[in-house]
Amino acid sequence: MSHGSDLVHLWTDESYPESVVANGGVFAWKDGRENPDTCVAVVTYPKGFLYTYKTVFGNSYRSFSRIQGRDGTIANYGGEGASLFTVSSEGGRSEYDGSVPETSLPINAPVGDHEEIVKVAGAEQPNSEGPGDDSVIHVTNWLKSMQSRVQPNANVNHGFSHSIVIIMAAQSYWSGQKLYWDPRSEEIVDHPVSS
Repeated sequence: MSHGSDLVHLWTDESYPESVVANGGVFAWKDGRENPDTCVAVVTYPKGFLYTYKTVFGNSYRSFSRIQGRDGTIANYGGEGASLFTVSSEGGRSEYDGSVPETSLPINAPVGDHEEIVKVAGAEQPNSEGPGDDSVIHVTNWLKSMQSRVQPNANVNHGFSHSIVIIMAAQSYWSGQKLYWDPRSEEIVDHPVSS
């Protein structure tokens, strides 16, 4: 969830949530563990959108992320760091006419929604696997940042920002409460914070 919330913050230019609520349990691996093997967290942001995170360790269905906006959908297929993204107008304003598009396998956006793979000049070809455990990309960025005295791609503020989300989700799960972030006092509280 830390990587997912970090991407949400990157894509939306948000730094912290407004509220978080989480639920789940040990449903698949009944081996004495305390932490859930299945959970969902719903994060509300000040700009007025939800980030929903779900993990199900009892099922290995392929990983994906989806951003459903007013003008269409961005989808990412694969594990953490996978570079296979598609964009389409599916689900956007033009689909409010009441019709339901036909679906076929594999599930792709309807032809009229113009789904296309995102390609970035100079980047590797998109793939659904993401970097392996032995990838040196992050360590290299960190070392080069120290040598050049330039901020790394992800600095301490990014870490703090997505840590807020993770800590709130964990505390919500364990307490059974919806929790709120007070940006002025930088505290997790159990009541809505007025602006």
